[in-house]
Amino acid sequence: MLNRFFNKLPKSWLLPGLALILILLLYSAGVFDGISKGLLSREYRLLRESRASDLVIVEADAKSLSELSIWPWPRSYHGEVLHHIVGAGARSVFFDIDFSSPSTVTEDTAFAMALATVPRNMVLLPTFAQRNTSAFNSPFAVTMPRASFAQSTGLASVNLFPERDGLVWRAPLREQRLGQQLSPAGVWMTDVSVELGESMLIDYRIDPSSFQRLSFSDVLRGNFAADVFKGKRVIIGATAVELGDVTPTPAYRALPGPVVQALIYQTLVDGRLRELGRGSVALALLVVLVLLVPLFNRASWRVGVMLCALSALVALAISVWMLAAGVVFEAAPVAIGVVLSFIATQLSRIDSQMLRILRQRVKLGDQDKLMSSIVANTDEGILTVDRAGQVQSINPGAEDIFGCVHDTLGDKLEINDLLPALDWDNREQLYGLTVEQDGQHRDSGHFHAEFSINPLRLSDQQLTVLCVRDISERIQRQKQLEYQASHDSLTGLYNRDALNQRIAEYLRDYATDHTPIFLMLIDLDRFKEVNDTLGHGAGDDILRALGERLVEAFGDSALIARLGGDEFGVLVRDARGLVVAVEFAKRILGVIGKPYEVDALSLELQASVGIAQYLEHAESTEKLMMCADIAMYQAKAERTGYAVYDEGLDTNTERKLLISSQLNQAVAAGDLSLYYQPKVDLKTNQVASFEALIRWFHPTLGRVPPDDFITMAERAGIIKPLTLFAIREGMAQSLRFQEMGLQISVAVNLSAFLLQDSSLIEDLAEIIHESPLEPRWISLEVTESAIVHDLDRAVETLNRIKDLGISLSIDDFGTGYASLTYIKQLPASELKLDQLFIKDVEASASDRIIVESTIELSHSLGLKVVAEGVEEFATYNYLASVGCDMAQGYWISKPMPEDEIAAWLVEWEQRVSTELKLALPA
Repeated sequence: MLNRFFNKLPKSWLLPGLALILILLLYSAGVFDGISKGLLSREYRLLRESRASDLVIVEADAKSLSELSIWPWPRSYHGEVLHHIVGAGARSVFFDIDFSSPSTVTEDTAFAMALATVPRNMVLLPTFAQRNTSAFNSPFAVTMPRASFAQSTGLASVNLFPERDGLVWRAPLREQRLGQQLSPAGVWMTDVSVELGESMLIDYRIDPSSFQRLSFSDVLRGNFAADVFKGKRVIIGATAVELGDVTPTPAYRALPGPVVQALIYQTLVDGRLRELGRGSVALALLVVLVLLVPLFNRASWRVGVMLCALSALVALAISVWMLAAGVVFEAAPVAIGVVLSFIATQLSRIDSQMLRILRQRVKLGDQDKLMSSIVANTDEGILTVDRAGQVQSINPGAEDIFGCVHDTLGDKLEINDLLPALDWDNREQLYGLTVEQDGQHRDSGHFHAEFSINPLRLSDQQLTVLCVRDISERIQRQKQLEYQASHDSLTGLYNRDALNQRIAEYLRDYATDHTPIFLMLIDLDRFKEVNDTLGHGAGDDILRALGERLVEAFGDSALIARLGGDEFGVLVRDARGLVVAVEFAKRILGVIGKPYEVDALSLELQASVGIAQYLEHAESTEKLMMCADIAMYQAKAERTGYAVYDEGLDTNTERKLLISSQLNQAVAAGDLSLYYQPKVDLKTNQVASFEALIRWFHPTLGRVPPDDFITMAERAGIIKPLTLFAIREGMAQSLRFQEMGLQISVAVNLSAFLLQDSSLIEDLAEIIHESPLEPRWISLEVTESAIVHDLDRAVETLNRIKDLGISLSIDDFGTGYASLTYIKQLPASELKLDQLFIKDVEASASDRIIVESTIELSHSLGLKVVAEGVEEFATYNYLASVGCDMAQGYWISKPMPEDEIAAWLVEWEQRVSTELKLALPA
């Protein structure tokens, strides 16, 4: 009996065995990937669960976009949010936001300074690889954050590559692009060690609601619980649909990019999914062959069908059970193997006629499968197009988008009838990209279309598949946000920012066309009484009506803006000059003076108009606005209706004129003097240097603040003799120190204007030659803003100064636009940290972070650090404890004249031997 069984075995198992081998080969070739992934996606949804997570998402959501109005947000917003998050005790922060392109210098600097305040690698910035359409030798280009940001942060990859089904299943844990090895934020935040090329399945069992989410606008305003970030990991990114950072995923269809990055992190924290390889599938197919095929051969076809279905369900149930335990097992080829082995056993029982019928059904099934795959996805328009550009198939979604019907295919519908701007002959260049172009709707005309384009190769032809979306609403939303950012919400007029921007544009145009530019500021007289009597609703109605009147009266001849409250601005360019501006002002008063009907009352309003002209009265936007404002208040005070700016109206002008006219005489007559403020070495408590500060005591005006006459000296072109006077006197004082046996240098401030003076080096060389003092005992202090204004020129000039033997110091560091990235290019030996960061350093954790990180980074660049503005002993002691080199400030001494220095040096020695020795730790 056993012999008879083995004799039958090869014949009964031959066809099923071949079928299972075929299944294994097809599985190895990836034929079943689509089915396996479809099942895995459903299993993810079935096993979805919430996990405990230490990660918080700060999201740029619809609420934030609405409250903050503009996009992209100023980078200072990101710096402020980072300040809040770090101050709340977060462990690490990942910005899932593109910082590769430049913003304004102010915004970039604000963000760079914010990044510099936190420990290195506590903040991660994104880098990503994208298709390189401009280079043939490399298909990808790596996009990096700006260098001024990346120097203080870690870098994390945000590359997520969809697979053939268009969904993101896996996360590359470490990849190499153009010589750079990149890892996602999750790897950095969990400190997981990974190999190059390694990837993992993202665990979509994790419910995205596991992560606490806060609106960006709430965090920006500090509107969050005190402990929400303490000890947490934080991801900052866009979740608003209109921002477009959406990733197609299994189980959830589409998720915002930051949420997918959070899932990657949580997958690593909870433990990666274990993937069983091909061997497990081969073993399962062998079990099917050994156990089920004999049963299929013996049972009737009805029992076989039930057994086949039951076995396939068991395989799927095992797959679900294993996934719940964190193991991914592909049950699809096993279930298909069960079905195919059953079919194979039945095929051995049927005749050739039945086999031909089954073959015919398979062919019809292939056609049905093709049509089903096209129609299945109805969220967007899907079209197939042949090589000639003729549309071969179109799904219902595309019919709605383009306003056409399936019957039109018989009329040879061309793809360029639907997307007129598409260059069909060069479509290969667009494969894999997302493109925005105008689409053509049959009835409603043009609309904004976004589409992706990919090749589809069938057995008998080659087609191209287009997935199209109508993004008109998104574009409209963007335009609406731009409108809101530049227009007043009450009147619909331009707002203050838009007015300032247009003034700047006019000023640039003036260089070529020289057309006179006039600004008129309008303020309604006694408008508060209208609001107090009739209510703010009535007041708003009047303001709206006034805006409409002004637009109707002046049309395109002027730009009209509401600056806030009852204040308006009118900007005019007219070659006819001031007479036109005066005529405008009179017409404005006439328009405003017409009665307004409010609640059956007829109200008449009056206003005051101030007029200022570019160049005639002001040379900048700010000054033009100020002059118009002064003129407006003069018109209000004199009740003349309007007034043209008069320099005599500015109460400060007479004093400034007197200072300006006598400053040159004071320099020539030697009426200026130097005061000296000491800088103390924090390691030895000894005086290392004195800073020389120019003072002017005017016979009638009294003490003139340096800020007043230094600025005028720069504008009047006499800053150079003023500076050379200070250098000569400073060198003389340093020489007197040497004669007293004191190794003390003197520092003099160098104006930014002199960095552009080509003869400065020759003048300095002459002074050094005339003095017996070695030039190393004199140093020049230059503000950081002066350096960054023209970095290349500054570096060249400062290098030549250093070659003379003069020391250089960077003054007021932290108040301008510079960073240590720029400073390291300069031949400076000293950096002075501005008193802005020293004043409250004992009470401010953020100031301490800035001070300590600046000291550490400066020392790494070979720079000594001087702290300005030391006004308390506690501050002095703290600076000494964190390694600061020198201190300067009123606690040590105020600036003093030369004849008080000797007595002060004796006094300081006494303080060092008494209170400092007692107070400082041994």
